[in-house]
Amino acid sequence: MNKKICAGVCVILTFIMFFANMSTTYSNAASTSLSSIQQQKNDVQSKIEEAKKEIDKLSSEMTAVQKQISELNAQISIYQDSIDTLQKQIDENEATIVQLEADYEKRGKALASRIVAQYESGEITYLDFLLSSESLTDFISNYYVLGELVDIDNGLLTEIEETKTNIETTKKQLEEDKATVEEQMNIVKQKASELEESRKKLAQERSATENNKSSLNSKMQELEKQEQKLLEEERKQNGAAGYVGSFSGTLSWPLSTTSRYYNLITYGYGPRNQPTAGASTNHKALDIAVSYQPVYAPADGCVDAVITESNSGGYGNYIKIKHSDNLYTCYGHLSSFNVTVGQTVTRGYKIGTSGNTGISSGPHLHWEVRVGSGTMNDRVNPLNYISKETYSKLIFCF
Repeated sequence: MNKKICAGVCVILTFIMFFANMSTTYSNAASTSLSSIQQQKNDVQSKIEEAKKEIDKLSSEMTAVQKQISELNAQISIYQDSIDTLQKQIDENEATIVQLEADYEKRGKALASRIVAQYESGEITYLDFLLSSESLTDFISNYYVLGELVDIDNGLLTEIEETKTNIETTKKQLEEDKATVEEQMNIVKQKASELEESRKKLAQERSATENNKSSLNSKMQELEKQEQKLLEEERKQNGAAGYVGSFSGTLSWPLSTTSRYYNLITYGYGPRNQPTAGASTNHKALDIAVSYQPVYAPADGCVDAVITESNSGGYGNYIKIKHSDNLYTCYGHLSSFNVTVGQTVTRGYKIGTSGNTGISSGPHLHWEVRVGSGTMNDRVNPLNYISKETYSKLIFCF
């Protein structure tokens, strides 16, 4: 009978160990998957930040290029105004030349017609006019009169010719000036065209980067869904992971959500196997698997103790903060301090950096909550003092 009982007990124990191993295997697999997802999330977030910086850089470059294009277009407008003014002056000169040529032709024809008419009507010639002089004085006088008439006729024609020549010279200079301005404007237009091409390329790069950022955001959402699903499966498998009451939300999480493994709990509140020689088997704290990351005060308070590794026993470098309503928080295995005893701190103030001092199997943050006088006998489960939202993001690997 005793043999049958022993055999039955062995079978039961075998099943218990089998299912325990299955549970442990599942937990480890889930934790590994969650860790992998967290790593992927960190990588994706890093790429998203890089994409944001690249978009900002491209936008800044596009703004600078657009400013240059606007300045060049304003310069082109000035050149165009100058060209229009010069062309107007050239057109006016051309009209004047045409008028002068018409006047010259008209006056020349009139003079020729007068001479022909005098000849055909038998009027006296210039020589008859001179020989009809009654005296030498009259001859000289008549000679000068005739000279004046000839000079006047020739002078009018000469004046018209000179005026035309001057205007043509002016017109030529205006055309040269216009050609120079057009050349300068074409150079500016070419530069503006090149800048416009650069702006288009920058716009294409920014668009591609924005599409990439959008894809990364979609990837992040997918990873968060996978993470949430694994968390739900793990919690169904492991239960509340040490949760023993309502979430008061009195304390915020002592680590930044940007810290790697900020939410990865390697040991919870309660009994455990000894992880390393000298470590407690009744673990009344949370061990969080961060490595050398900033630690922040979870609520307003006053620093009650700052103890170095040589004086703290297994806690390593250690800080204790007193909050209101006889609530204390303690932080062990720190690598450095950022506060002194008696210092007032506010929620979110950096008090130190996590580490691997004291009795520790690796870098992490040992976080305790105490109620009452603040002694080790007053330790309670920290999970009861965080918010439900914070709890939903925790990953339990024990």
